[in-house]
Amino acid sequence: MNTQCKRVFLAIDFTPSFKAKVFREIQNLPIHYINFIPPENLHLTLRWFGSLKQKQLATLKEKLAPLSEEKQFEMSLYGLKFFEKNRRSPVLWIDINEGYEKVKRLRDKVDSLLNIEKEQEVRKFTPHITISRLKSRKFDNKPFKRIINQNSSLPFGKTITTELTLFESIAVPEGRAYTPIIKIPLQ
Repeated sequence: MNTQCKRVFLAIDFTPSFKAKVFREIQNLPIHYINFIPPENLHLTLRWFGSLKQKQLATLKEKLAPLSEEKQFEMSLYGLKFFEKNRRSPVLWIDINEGYEKVKRLRDKVDSLLNIEKEQEVRKFTPHITISRLKSRKFDNKPFKRIINQNSSLPFGKTITTELTLFESIAVPEGRAYTPIIKIPLQ
């Protein structure tokens, strides 16, 4: 890959204290045989852009600027879920209760600003916070699914979304590190 390119995505980031609170709840789950995403990487992806050159990145920043007109909102994380069908690796994630529709409207606004048609989507957007990418399909066993079902309404806490963050995703020996490129404050 060209070193001038950056792997970029737009996300709702959380405060370090909220990430720590959510991670404490995750660590209390009786599934210690899973490698969880580090707490500093917890976020909600609004749109993945892939590898962008500097000029494309500059254009993207300009096009996303109107997002600063959006209002801050409260979001509550609620329930453990599992994506497994049609995926290279199954994903364990946290659902959103309060704020779900606002997140979907934000995603629609991003797509509108960038002229992205819904028909171009490979899969339907489901707002969520990924907590683990499972490397094997062995986790479709009954005990694992029972734990997920038992925690499908587990409250993880509330937070106020005050900004959006455009991140660069960088490969590191431990997995991925996310570095903010710009923050877009909400009103």
